[in-house]
Amino acid sequence: MILKLRIKLTIAGMLLLVITGCGSSSGGNNEGTSSAPVSVAVAEDPDFSGNNLITYSSKGSQITGGFHNDGDQVDFKIQHNGDLDFRVRLINNDTWTLVETLVDTSGRWEGRKTLNLAVGNYVMEIETIGEWSIESNGQIRSFLSLSPKEVINFQGKKDTITDPFYSEAARADIRMIHNGEAKFKVTLVNHDNGAQMAVLADAIGYLDTEKTIHLDTANHRLEIEADGSWTIIIKINAIPEV
Repeated sequence: MILKLRIKLTIAGMLLLVITGCGSSSGGNNEGTSSAPVSVAVAEDPDFSGNNLITYSSKGSQITGGFHNDGDQVDFKIQHNGDLDFRVRLINNDTWTLVETLVDTSGRWEGRKTLNLAVGNYVMEIETIGEWSIESNGQIRSFLSLSPKEVINFQGKKDTITDPFYSEAARADIRMIHNGEAKFKVTLVNHDNGAQMAVLADAIGYLDTEKTIHLDTANHRLEIEADGSWTIIIKINAIPEV
């Protein structure tokens, strides 16, 4: 009788261990490769008189919103929280040429770099699956503070395909706001041939984000999936010939 009881208790203990093990394995942390919207904060830096501090932060590969430099020194403070490759390239947005690779490393990283930049507009191209932040400090200002060539404003509710709009080759600064609780996706489509050009936003719930892209010479449209009201402001800026 005692032997049977011990066998039953042993079997019950083994079952408990199996059940407990299954429960803990489902709580693993899987880091995906999808990109989150870039957060942009602009403030005066108290340590540098007259300078602006623009902070970009997000997760995953991105092209940041840009900044205009008046021809002065710019200091970059860069952080990366991830285990794999991390690369940051500074791009001249007027000519779309590489200025300098600011970081090319793997794993967690934190550091600074200071450059003397010519007058012009710049963006940063980030390659990673981890979280990152970049503080840009100098005589700089956000793209959205510059005077655009053209401003296009779309507003609506729920799913929508916008009227087409024409643009020559240009940089476009796009702000997207969604007041809803479910999916919000914005896709840029070439209206002439129906080709998908870029996914500008793909999020759940409320969103207020900015994105900088390059438009080819073509007619374009936006295809929006949304459950609430939304506003999209497109500021088109001409790219100088080089």
